[in-house]
Amino acid sequence: MLSLILSAELEGVTGLQPTDTPENPYFYTFRVKCNSCHETHPNWISFNRFEQHEIPGSRGEANFVWKCRLCTKTHSASVIAGPHVYEAQEKKKGQKIIDMDCRGLEFTEFKPDGDWEAKGTESNTPFSSIDLSDGEWYDYDEKAGEEVSIKEITWTVGRAQTASAHPQSDVQGGKKPRALIGEAPHPDQLTFSRPSADSKTSQHAQPSRPARGRSSITQLLLNLLHPRRFGYTHGPRPPNRPATMSFQPLNPRPFLQARVGTELIIRLKWGQTEYKGTLESIDSYMNVLLRDTEEYIDGKHTGSLGLVLIRCNNILWMGDASTVEMKEVGLQ
Repeated sequence: MLSLILSAELEGVTGLQPTDTPENPYFYTFRVKCNSCHETHPNWISFNRFEQHEIPGSRGEANFVWKCRLCTKTHSASVIAGPHVYEAQEKKKGQKIIDMDCRGLEFTEFKPDGDWEAKGTESNTPFSSIDLSDGEWYDYDEKAGEEVSIKEITWTVGRAQTASAHPQSDVQGGKKPRALIGEAPHPDQLTFSRPSADSKTSQHAQPSRPARGRSSITQLLLNLLHPRRFGYTHGPRPPNRPATMSFQPLNPRPFLQARVGTELIIRLKWGQTEYKGTLESIDSYMNVLLRDTEEYIDGKHTGSLGLVLIRCNNILWMGDASTVEMKEVGLQ
């Protein structure tokens, strides 16, 4: 089991925690190391504590399921406690934010993408949309009449002690928390993971929360990845038969993460413009970075652009280039 530990100097504020609700989930972003091949993978991965994905070959589910591209083994991780509130203190000291049950992998680095919140120490003034990505944050508390800040921020991912991570575990005769039943006893087996391109997770995973609770960007990507919007099928089509296919909702985040290093076709919302290139990376807002990018306008190849960043809200649809016939997406 691993813990995300925060150490910071809080002045004028306390109760620091990520904004993490079913309606507005926080996506925890890490670098991941495979415990089987001992390789640290270069791409950032993200997951939240509300979505559940099926683990291939078992009846279990996890917040994050990942297949290592080097050794092809599948690993998983789930948030089992937190987020905990970081309280202001006289002496700077690390405090746990979340505890994670990791299987087959480890997190090596954390990036604080997303919004955080806190309150004034004396005034209880709420502060929201706090951005910690720059390593510091400053604001002004009008009720208290003073500047407030969060400085000297450091993040650590370390092994957690079961007793301290779950203080409720020694209630009722010291029974083990339900989330830990059946876990591997050896600490070397404590790990983390990311969705697989050929697992059920990446093909059919759906958010466990109601659709009403999805963020606007997630809902947008679900719409973008609807095959009927593309107007194509995945195989040969009988003559004179329109393009149709049976559809199951697709979770966009595992879809994109699993296709890093593969070719995608992306169409913009205007100008009959498409881009074909290799997916280099995505960020927590699902902006897309393509390399070796080719541009098509009105179906005509207009040049090679190289490295291109495409904002999520500019995208009409996207698809795996290996499953899309160019003549079917209007590039003829």
